[in-house]
Amino acid sequence: MKLNWLYALRAIVETGTMTKAADQLCVTQPAVSRMIADLQYELGFTIFVRRGGRLEMTPEGQVFYPQVERVLTGLDDIESIARDVRAGGGRHLRVITMSPIANEILPAALSLFAQQFPAVHVTIDIRPRRDITQWISRDQYDLGMVLLPVEGSVGADSKVFAHVPLVVVLPDTHELAGCEALELTAVLPEKLVMLPTNSLMRRWIDARFAEYGVSPKVALETSSMHSACRIAVRMGLIAIVDAFTAHGINGKGYVIRPLEPTLEIALGFVLPSDRLVNEMTSGLMQCVEIASEDLLKAIN
Repeated sequence: MKLNWLYALRAIVETGTMTKAADQLCVTQPAVSRMIADLQYELGFTIFVRRGGRLEMTPEGQVFYPQVERVLTGLDDIESIARDVRAGGGRHLRVITMSPIANEILPAALSLFAQQFPAVHVTIDIRPRRDITQWISRDQYDLGMVLLPVEGSVGADSKVFAHVPLVVVLPDTHELAGCEALELTAVLPEKLVMLPTNSLMRRWIDARFAEYGVSPKVALETSSMHSACRIAVRMGLIAIVDAFTAHGINGKGYVIRPLEPTLEIALGFVLPSDRLVNEMTSGLMQCVEIASEDLLKAIN
């Protein structure tokens, strides 16, 4: 399988047509068409079909393409590192994390980090939690940040950097909005916006509900905690999210209430096993710990 076939595939996905993909790659349209034909022949399945004059990705293509994107992203990082080395730098820190951490913690942490390491180039890749430990175990990133614990047998070490309480986000017109804090028993009969059942936090919350012999009343599922908050406020429902995410919401018409008893999640670093932690990685970890501590103080 040739790399230029994969680059042609990505160009088509990004541009939507073979003609535009050819322009992006500086080749002819027939050349792009031939590369895709060769790729499909080697794979043994069709990636694109034409419907109404437009290219549509087949179900097989939809499964295959995310893996291609991961491979090409890794190659792009290698090219970036090589450019840094040629320029006399070579100081590059590759970080992979979840969107809540990237949105709420990393901005402050990176500001601190830049003061200590102004010449270091940092790449932040935001991925679903299930991908992060796998990529770290393959030694493709210097540092990962995820919801702990790490599940399964992976070649990665972990360390907690923050224990974050879960809170309830609900419209300010909700009948429970007047409570200073909400006991879990008060939330049990309410309709909730939740993360999908395959997520670690959802399984963890379901387990807390199970202690009361009930299952949560799920009105809607979304993979984004920010989205869960906004949907809950708009639809008159309730969302249970971490305090960092809740206090990062912009807008009006909602309240945030602590849960009683307090339920906490652990956020942590994951690092490739058997690799020494360099000065840059250690420096960013310290900055993340400081930023997390400051954020916890601000919301308590």
